[in-house]
Amino acid sequence: MRRKFLLSAALALLIILAVSSAWAAYCTACGVSISDSAHLCPRCGARQMPSSAAVAITHIHNSGDGTVTVNWSGGAGPYTLLCVQKLSGDISVDLASSACMGFQAASPCTFSGYSGTADWLVPGQDYWIAVRDAKDRLVYRAWIPGEAPAFSDFPISVTLRLQSCSGAEPRACSSFSAKDIAADPAIAYSADVLLTFPELTSGREFTAKVCITAPTGAALTDTVTVLTLPAGSSSLRLADYDLSQYFSRLMAHYGCIPAGEYTWAIYFGGMFAGSQTFCITD
Repeated sequence: MRRKFLLSAALALLIILAVSSAWAAYCTACGVSISDSAHLCPRCGARQMPSSAAVAITHIHNSGDGTVTVNWSGGAGPYTLLCVQKLSGDISVDLASSACMGFQAASPCTFSGYSGTADWLVPGQDYWIAVRDAKDRLVYRAWIPGEAPAFSDFPISVTLRLQSCSGAEPRACSSFSAKDIAADPAIAYSADVLLTFPELTSGREFTAKVCITAPTGAALTDTVTVLTLPAGSSSLRLADYDLSQYFSRLMAHYGCIPAGEYTWAIYFGGMFAGSQTFCITD
């Protein structure tokens, strides 16, 4: 008799647990709490997939400029799309490094449906493309966005003039000192950037992306903005391009500023326009 009672109690507990967990899912379209077994959302009518199904990346579309659109299936929404630079063979290590660096203010992004787009990747770099669902299930793939095509409309020359500033006037320098940056983080560091090209016969507008790559290989999409070049122009100046925040992120992650050669690169409309290197000494 006692054995039957224990068996009945165990079955009842399993039923309670099953019922209580059945309401832990969310609609993948509108985010409302729904039953795990619901096929349609009661609020918006969106068709659901059972949340017990494993999350799976079904397709990654590469536009060639560092922008990817990811499609997935299964799991329970909302979903988080993470695009993390692949610097090691362990995604958990690289996820932790990315979070510490504070790179990519737009990453991660949360989506209610089964697709999402990220436009801050650096062309040619290796990445982890990962999707995490509301129940913390993670699926990922190693991914190389591919080299961006060269900007062929007109040749562009990039010139950087490095500057440091602890007062009112910036001081030009040939390189930065890692020790100086670490000793006084309050000093502003910048580059006076000059882009030169043949005179334009008509006005042009581009979405410009600036990427900086450290000697360690860590690459950061630092700026995405719209630039307008009027007819008759033959140069564009990005005055006092701020590098201080970039250095502060490196300091927070590495505990120092890595010495060596850095690459500052600019992309127009997803195409590589030009780059120049600068150095940080010990």
